Amino acid sequence: MGANHVTQSNAKLLGGAAELVITPPVGAPTLGTIQRSTGVHDDLYARALVLNDAKKRVAILSLDLIGMDFVLADQIRSAIAARTGIAVALVHCTHNHSAPFTIPWSVLGPRWFSGPGKTWRDGLPGELADLVSVAEAKSEPVVLRAGRSPVHIGTNRRLPSDQGIVMKPNPAGPVVPWTDVLRVDRLDGSPAAILFSHAAHPVIIHGSSRLISAEFPGFAARKLKERFGGNMIAMFGQAQLKIPIIGLVENMSYFTPAELPENKYYIFGKEGGKRLAEEYDIPFLGQIPLVQSIREGGDLGVPIMISDDAISKKAFSDMAGNAVRSIAMLNANMRGDRVAEVVA
Repeated sequence: MGANHVTQSNAKLLGGAAELVITPPVGAPTLGTIQRSTGVHDDLYARALVLNDAKKRVAILSLDLIGMDFVLADQIRSAIAARTGIAVALVHCTHNHSAPFTIPWSVLGPRWFSGPGKTWRDGLPGELADLVSVAEAKSEPVVLRAGRSPVHIGTNRRLPSDQGIVMKPNPAGPVVPWTDVLRVDRLDGSPAAILFSHAAHPVIIHGSSRLISAEFPGFAARKLKERFGGNMIAMFGQAQLKIPIIGLVENMSYFTPAELPENKYYIFGKEGGKRLAEEYDIPFLGQIPLVQSIREGGDLGVPIMISDDAISKKAFSDMAGNAVRSIAMLNANMRGDRVAEVVA
């Protein structure tokens, strides 16, 4: 049977894609500057691809957001399942820094999401469920094609110095000089969707900017649309690593001043990481305090374990011990060729 005789009923794979503007209202805090936005440089998009091989339907979403909390991600997947019946939904954020972050990263975030940003956030699950429904409605016979092409726009940011490793541009450092591409092609060869990934932090907007932007992933998606026409959806994806989860570490758990070593001030809430680990049945490895010496040691390449900071040393020591025990438990149930080695 020739390609021209393929129909919805006998196609081996169906695919459909759609996109939706999800730009938050001006005033939303962006993570890059940790300040409230004052305008919009370019819109943020949600893009969805639905694939169906007659055995399972899968929805893949790419959102122009820096990230999101587990609660919102679960709400989105539940809304998609309720709206479409699709049980497998991969929700991904492009990690653009000129966008809001639903995890309480700074004081601005929680205040905005409990105030002016609440309507925007609460509307996302329903809007994205509708988007997936629209994408599925556009399903047609497709063929998947994968490839890799040389691209290099980022730079290494770990520079060796006399003071240790510092976070500065290192042009001689290792990078990933390519982009991986998955094309979802119609039977006539035109792309219905293009998924692409490149290992570079979407944090290219000048630090003084307070404009909302999708940054380079959004620019690339627009250029692909110009190149292949408006009847195509371009989706950026961060590379995924298939690494077992050994546990969860709660960073910046509390602040302890050096002059009051017994005091703990919970600036970002108390034991949120511990509760999250319990909710998702993930080993809880420990709490890392918010202490200036940790940051200074990291900038200078000086491990905290050889410092005079007894509080932080104990926190890291406890975490390391819990991590080793968690790895041992994983190895006990892992295939021999995937066992992780703990190197002292």
